[in-house]
Amino acid sequence: MMKYYSIIWLLILTVGNRSFASIPDTTMEKLLRIETAIFHSYNNDSIFNLLYNKAIVYKTLKMYKEALATLERKSPSKDHFLYEKYIFQKALLFFFINDFGNAWWTIQEYAGTSDEWVLLKLKICLENEDFKTAKGVLYEYYKAKSLPGENLNILPDSLLAKDPLKYKRMSTWLPGLGQTLAGYPVKGITAFTLNTAFAGLSIWCFVNGYFITGSFSGIMPFYRFYRGNRLQTFHLIENLNHKKTKELSDLYYKEFLKLKN
Repeated sequence: MMKYYSIIWLLILTVGNRSFASIPDTTMEKLLRIETAIFHSYNNDSIFNLLYNKAIVYKTLKMYKEALATLERKSPSKDHFLYEKYIFQKALLFFFINDFGNAWWTIQEYAGTSDEWVLLKLKICLENEDFKTAKGVLYEYYKAKSLPGENLNILPDSLLAKDPLKYKRMSTWLPGLGQTLAGYPVKGITAFTLNTAFAGLSIWCFVNGYFITGSFSGIMPFYRFYRGNRLQTFHLIENLNHKKTKELSDLYYKEFLKLKN
Protein backbone atom coordinates (compact mmCIF):
# COMPACT_ATOMS: atom_id res chain seq x y z
CA MET A 1 0.00 0.00 0.00
CA MET A 2 2.86 2.36 0.84
CA LYS A 3 4.19 1.84 -2.68
CA TYR A 4 1.05 3.38 -4.16
CA TYR A 5 1.08 6.23 -1.65
CA SER A 6 4.64 7.09 -2.66
CA ILE A 7 3.76 7.05 -6.36
CA ILE A 8 0.71 9.26 -5.77
CA TRP A 9 2.85 11.64 -3.68
CA LEU A 10 5.41 12.04 -6.44
CA LEU A 11 2.69 12.49 -9.07
CA ILE A 12 1.18 15.33 -7.00
CA LEU A 13 4.60 16.97 -6.78
CA THR A 14 5.03 16.54 -10.52
CA VAL A 15 1.78 18.32 -11.30
CA GLY A 16 2.25 21.02 -8.67
CA ASN A 17 5.87 21.87 -9.41
CA ARG A 18 6.70 23.13 -12.89
CA SER A 19 10.38 22.28 -12.48
CA PHE A 20 9.44 18.59 -12.63
CA ALA A 21 8.07 19.05 -16.15
CA SER A 22 11.60 19.26 -17.57
CA ILE A 23 12.75 15.99 -15.97
CA PRO A 24 13.34 13.21 -18.53
CA ASP A 25 11.04 10.19 -18.20
CA THR A 26 13.92 7.85 -17.35
CA THR A 27 15.02 10.13 -14.50
CA MET A 28 11.47 10.40 -13.20
CA GLU A 29 11.22 6.63 -13.22
CA LYS A 30 14.45 6.47 -11.23
CA LEU A 31 13.06 8.92 -8.67
CA LEU A 32 9.88 6.86 -8.39
CA ARG A 33 11.87 3.67 -7.85
CA ILE A 34 14.00 5.30 -5.15
CA GLU A 35 10.96 6.72 -3.34
CA THR A 36 9.22 3.36 -3.51
CA ALA A 37 12.31 1.66 -2.08
CA ILE A 38 12.41 4.22 0.74
CA PHE A 39 8.86 3.39 1.82
CA HIS A 40 9.61 -0.33 1.71
CA SER A 41 12.80 0.03 3.75
CA TYR A 42 12.83 -0.21 7.55
CA ASN A 43 16.59 0.16 8.07
CA ASN A 44 17.71 3.71 8.90
CA ASP A 45 21.01 3.39 7.05
CA SER A 46 19.29 2.03 3.95
CA ILE A 47 16.73 4.83 4.01
CA PHE A 48 19.47 7.44 4.28
CA ASN A 49 21.48 5.86 1.45
CA LEU A 50 18.41 5.99 -0.79
CA LEU A 51 17.64 9.59 0.17
CA TYR A 52 21.25 10.56 -0.48
CA ASN A 53 21.12 9.00 -3.97
CA LYS A 54 17.84 10.77 -4.66
CA ALA A 55 19.33 14.11 -3.58
CA ILE A 56 22.26 13.57 -5.96
CA VAL A 57 19.78 12.97 -8.81
CA TYR A 58 18.07 16.28 -8.02
CA LYS A 59 21.45 18.00 -7.80
CA THR A 60 22.46 16.80 -11.29
CA LEU A 61 19.18 18.33 -12.53
CA LYS A 62 20.12 21.60 -10.77
CA MET A 63 17.04 21.29 -8.56
CA TYR A 64 18.99 22.36 -5.52
CA LYS A 65 16.08 23.14 -3.19
CA GLU A 66 14.52 19.74 -3.86
CA ALA A 67 17.90 18.08 -3.28
CA LEU A 68 18.35 19.92 0.02
CA ALA A 69 14.83 19.05 1.17
CA THR A 70 15.55 15.40 0.37
CA LEU A 71 18.79 15.40 2.36
CA GLU A 72 17.08 17.00 5.33
CA ARG A 73 14.47 14.24 5.51
CA LYS A 74 16.93 12.08 7.45
CA SER A 75 20.35 12.72 8.99
CA PRO A 76 22.95 9.96 9.25
CA SER A 77 24.87 9.10 12.38
CA LYS A 78 28.37 10.57 12.64
CA ASP A 79 29.94 7.15 12.18
CA HIS A 80 28.05 6.51 8.94
CA PHE A 81 30.38 6.06 5.97
CA LEU A 82 28.50 8.77 4.04
CA TYR A 83 28.47 11.33 6.87
CA GLU A 84 31.36 13.36 5.44
CA LYS A 85 29.79 13.45 1.99
CA TYR A 86 26.40 14.27 3.52
CA ILE A 87 27.76 17.35 5.30
CA PHE A 88 29.68 18.47 2.23
CA GLN A 89 26.72 18.06 -0.15
CA LYS A 90 24.36 19.80 2.27
CA ALA A 91 26.73 22.76 2.62
CA LEU A 92 27.21 22.85 -1.14
CA LEU A 93 23.45 22.91 -1.75
CA PHE A 94 23.02 25.78 0.71
CA PHE A 95 25.80 27.56 -1.22
CA PHE A 96 24.02 26.96 -4.54
CA ILE A 97 20.82 28.59 -3.26
CA ASN A 98 22.85 31.55 -1.90
CA ASP A 99 22.18 30.71 1.75
CA PHE A 100 25.78 31.31 2.76
CA GLY A 101 25.07 31.54 6.49
CA ASN A 102 23.63 28.02 6.69
CA ALA A 103 26.31 26.80 4.29
CA TRP A 104 29.02 27.98 6.70
CA TRP A 105 27.39 26.51 9.82
CA THR A 106 26.79 23.22 8.04
CA ILE A 107 30.35 22.79 6.81
CA GLN A 108 31.63 23.41 10.35
CA GLU A 109 29.96 20.16 11.46
CA TYR A 110 32.82 18.12 10.00
CA ALA A 111 36.54 18.91 10.02
CA GLY A 112 37.28 18.16 6.39
CA THR A 113 40.78 18.99 5.18
CA SER A 114 40.68 17.94 1.52
CA ASP A 115 41.09 20.49 -1.26
CA GLU A 116 37.38 20.50 -2.07
CA TRP A 117 36.49 21.18 1.58
CA VAL A 118 38.93 24.08 1.84
CA LEU A 119 37.77 25.52 -1.49
CA LEU A 120 34.11 25.42 -0.45
CA LYS A 121 34.93 27.06 2.89
CA LEU A 122 36.90 29.73 1.05
CA LYS A 123 34.08 30.36 -1.43
CA ILE A 124 31.51 30.71 1.36
CA CYS A 125 33.70 33.24 3.21
CA LEU A 126 34.40 35.26 0.09
CA GLU A 127 30.73 35.34 -0.95
CA ASN A 128 30.01 36.72 2.54
CA GLU A 129 32.91 39.17 2.05
CA ASP A 130 34.35 37.81 5.31
CA PHE A 131 38.02 38.11 4.40
CA LYS A 132 39.31 37.63 7.96
CA THR A 133 37.67 34.19 8.19
CA ALA A 134 38.87 33.38 4.67
CA LYS A 135 42.40 34.19 5.77
CA GLY A 136 41.94 31.84 8.73
CA VAL A 137 40.83 29.08 6.34
CA LEU A 138 44.02 29.53 4.32
CA TYR A 139 46.13 29.51 7.50
CA GLU A 140 44.59 26.14 8.43
CA TYR A 141 45.33 24.90 4.92
CA TYR A 142 48.97 26.01 5.27
CA LYS A 143 49.16 24.23 8.62
CA ALA A 144 47.66 21.01 7.19
CA LYS A 145 50.36 21.03 4.51
CA SER A 146 53.09 21.81 7.08
CA LEU A 147 53.96 25.09 5.36
CA PRO A 148 54.73 28.47 6.96
CA GLY A 149 51.96 31.01 6.56
CA GLU A 150 54.15 34.09 6.21
CA ASN A 151 52.89 34.79 2.67
CA LEU A 152 49.43 35.38 4.08
CA ASN A 153 50.59 38.29 6.20
CA ILE A 154 50.63 40.59 3.17
CA LEU A 155 47.16 39.43 2.06
CA PRO A 156 44.54 42.11 2.97
CA ASP A 157 41.79 40.84 5.26
CA SER A 158 39.48 43.85 4.92
CA LEU A 159 38.03 45.97 2.14
CA LEU A 160 37.82 49.76 2.24
CA ALA A 161 34.43 50.00 0.57
CA LYS A 162 32.84 53.34 -0.23
CA ASP A 163 29.35 54.21 1.01
CA PRO A 164 27.00 54.56 -2.01
CA LEU A 165 24.48 56.60 0.00
CA LYS A 166 27.15 59.11 1.03
CA TYR A 167 28.14 59.81 -2.58
CA LYS A 168 24.50 59.85 -3.66
CA ARG A 169 23.85 62.61 -1.10
CA MET A 170 26.80 64.56 -2.52
CA SER A 171 25.22 64.44 -5.97
CA THR A 172 21.91 65.49 -4.41
CA TRP A 173 23.41 68.73 -3.11
CA LEU A 174 25.56 69.38 -6.17
CA PRO A 175 25.00 67.35 -9.36
CA GLY A 176 28.21 65.63 -10.48
CA LEU A 177 30.03 66.03 -7.14
CA GLY A 178 29.51 62.39 -6.11
CA GLN A 179 30.80 61.02 -9.42
CA THR A 180 33.81 63.33 -9.40
CA LEU A 181 34.91 62.43 -5.86
CA ALA A 182 34.35 58.73 -6.61
CA GLY A 183 36.94 58.92 -9.39
CA TYR A 184 34.73 59.58 -12.42
CA PRO A 185 35.42 63.27 -13.23
CA VAL A 186 34.15 63.09 -16.84
CA LYS A 187 30.77 61.72 -15.71
CA GLY A 188 30.69 64.29 -12.92
CA ILE A 189 31.42 67.25 -15.21
CA THR A 190 28.88 65.99 -17.76
CA ALA A 191 26.19 65.63 -15.07
CA PHE A 192 26.92 69.10 -13.68
CA THR A 193 26.89 70.71 -17.15
CA LEU A 194 23.58 69.10 -18.22
CA ASN A 195 21.80 69.85 -14.96
CA THR A 196 23.07 73.44 -14.94
CA ALA A 197 22.04 73.95 -18.58
CA PHE A 198 18.47 72.72 -18.06
CA ALA A 199 18.14 74.63 -14.78
CA GLY A 200 19.36 77.79 -16.55
CA LEU A 201 16.96 77.22 -19.46
CA SER A 202 14.05 76.85 -17.03
CA ILE A 203 14.90 80.11 -15.26
CA TRP A 204 15.35 82.00 -18.54
CA CYS A 205 11.99 80.74 -19.89
CA PHE A 206 10.08 81.67 -16.73
CA VAL A 207 11.72 85.10 -16.48
CA ASN A 208 10.71 85.83 -20.09
CA GLY A 209 7.18 84.46 -19.67
CA TYR A 210 7.60 81.19 -21.58
CA PHE A 211 5.97 79.12 -18.89
CA ILE A 212 4.92 76.14 -21.00
CA THR A 213 8.27 75.99 -22.81
CA GLY A 214 10.08 76.33 -19.49
CA SER A 215 8.07 73.47 -18.00
CA PHE A 216 8.53 71.00 -20.85
CA SER A 217 12.00 72.01 -22.09
CA GLY A 218 13.54 73.01 -18.78
CA ILE A 219 11.99 71.64 -15.60
CA MET A 220 11.05 68.16 -16.86
CA PRO A 221 14.47 67.40 -18.47
CA PHE A 222 16.21 68.91 -15.43
CA TYR A 223 14.24 66.64 -13.07
CA ARG A 224 15.02 63.53 -15.15
CA PHE A 225 18.74 64.31 -15.39
CA TYR A 226 18.91 65.32 -11.73
CA ARG A 227 17.23 62.06 -10.62
CA GLY A 228 19.35 60.04 -13.07
CA ASN A 229 22.52 61.72 -11.80
CA ARG A 230 21.77 60.59 -8.23
CA LEU A 231 20.98 57.02 -9.28
CA GLN A 232 24.07 56.85 -11.49
CA THR A 233 26.26 57.93 -8.57
CA PHE A 234 24.80 55.20 -6.36
CA HIS A 235 25.32 52.47 -8.99
CA LEU A 236 28.83 53.67 -9.83
CA ILE A 237 29.90 53.26 -6.19
CA GLU A 238 28.20 49.87 -5.95
CA ASN A 239 30.01 48.67 -9.09
CA LEU A 240 33.30 50.07 -7.79
CA ASN A 241 32.88 48.17 -4.51
CA HIS A 242 31.97 45.01 -6.40
CA LYS A 243 35.09 45.36 -8.55
CA LYS A 244 37.34 45.79 -5.49
CA THR A 245 35.69 42.79 -3.79
CA LYS A 246 36.28 40.63 -6.84
CA GLU A 247 39.92 41.71 -7.09
CA LEU A 248 40.52 40.85 -3.43
CA SER A 249 38.67 37.53 -3.77
CA ASP A 250 40.85 36.67 -6.78
CA LEU A 251 43.95 37.17 -4.62
CA TYR A 252 42.65 34.58 -2.17
CA TYR A 253 41.83 32.12 -4.94
CA LYS A 254 45.32 32.55 -6.42
CA GLU A 255 46.87 31.88 -3.02
CA PHE A 256 44.76 28.72 -2.65
CA LEU A 257 45.78 27.50 -6.14
CA LYS A 258 49.45 28.10 -5.33
CA LEU A 259 49.12 25.93 -2.24
CA LYS A 260 47.11 23.29 -4.06
CA ASN A 261 49.71 22.96 -6.80
